[in-house]
Amino acid sequence: MTKPRQVLAGVAYMIQRRCTQRQLLMRPDEETNNAFLYCLLYALSCTSVVLVAVSTMSNHYHAVILDRLGELPKFMARFHQLFARSQNAKLGRWENFWSTEKASAVSLLTPQDIEDKVVYTLLNPVAANLVERVDEWPGVNSWVAMQANAPLQAVRPAHFFSKKMPAALEGKLAVPEGRTHEEWIAKLRQRIDAQQAEAATERTASKRTVLGAAMIRAQLPTDTPARPEAHFQLSPRIACSSKWHRIEAISRDKAFQDAYRKAFAAWRDGEPAAFPPGTWAMRRVSEQPAARSRTGIAVRIA
Repeated sequence: MTKPRQVLAGVAYMIQRRCTQRQLLMRPDEETNNAFLYCLLYALSCTSVVLVAVSTMSNHYHAVILDRLGELPKFMARFHQLFARSQNAKLGRWENFWSTEKASAVSLLTPQDIEDKVVYTLLNPVAANLVERVDEWPGVNSWVAMQANAPLQAVRPAHFFSKKMPAALEGKLAVPEGRTHEEWIAKLRQRIDAQQAEAATERTASKRTVLGAAMIRAQLPTDTPARPEAHFQLSPRIACSSKWHRIEAISRDKAFQDAYRKAFAAWRDGEPAAFPPGTWAMRRVSEQPAARSRTGIAVRIA
């Protein structure tokens, strides 16, 4: 059984998901960028999730979000299913679009962790030596909109989507609590400028160049990165620079896993089962009228 995730309101996450076989199925072009934003904005409109920052690469994406009411699974399912079907229709594909590995959703425990992952998300194309500056990236990247305090916008793609879907969507990017927009952007700009300069210095020293927007657009969706993929890597659920916050979070997760395991065992054996707060899948079961386990025992959430 997959390790359950405790889904609580008010938690920030960095989400990442990659395409099947590392193929460049999200290679930037106008239609792909618009479809990605349309599906993302639609999923946001269907949930309480708010977007802090987002950046696509040719075969994966990163997003930092705040889950205000504890709807992370609903948001990810809605977004990933819709965009996968949309992009497959655009490319004339029928097989799975996303990798069979589950999407990564890493909890960000402190304001500093949110800032660190936003910088990581926005700088991803620069760190990969694809462009020299974030604003040169031809794919989706929220940095320009963040600086202008402007919403992300998309129109209903001409392919795949029903005319019953909204003709256009837009969504404002969130600023972390406790910061003004000016303070937030000033801090991000300072870090982004510094890391872009550092990357340029490293490229000069190693005599490397960036791939550039034109070459990125010229790649085929079926191409894959030349660098071998690392296998059997850890998939963390928590990111925290503070040792004590991290220890506390790990302890809370252990307590949740223990309580969930006991409740699930009771439910499986036909006994009354009280699942801990933050339970997602079994909560949905319990919300059905007269929800029952296989043996007729009611399920409830503690």
